[in-house]
Amino acid sequence: KVVSFSTGCQSTPTHWKQSVMWFDPVHNCPALSKGRGEVMKGTFQMKRNAQNHRDIDMTVRWETGRSGEDGTWVRAMDGVLKRSLIA
Repeated sequence: KVVSFSTGCQSTPTHWKQSVMWFDPVHNCPALSKGRGEVMKGTFQMKRNAQNHRDIDMTVRWETGRSGEDGTWVRAMDGVLKRSLIA
């Protein structure tokens, strides 16, 4: 007998939870300049919360920019987004 489940938004909710990380469109939203060849890069980190082992702390560090004429990175903007998923 095959047993499976999905954490997709179209499926019945499970105890595995789902989370959405919204960027604040006024204060912390990445934007790319059209026609300038800008890209967005960054990192995503998640770890168990120190106070409650069932909670997850998430951090997204991002920056936008482009490659300069000499090949160096030219940053346009950057930011950090932190959220906690509470069990």
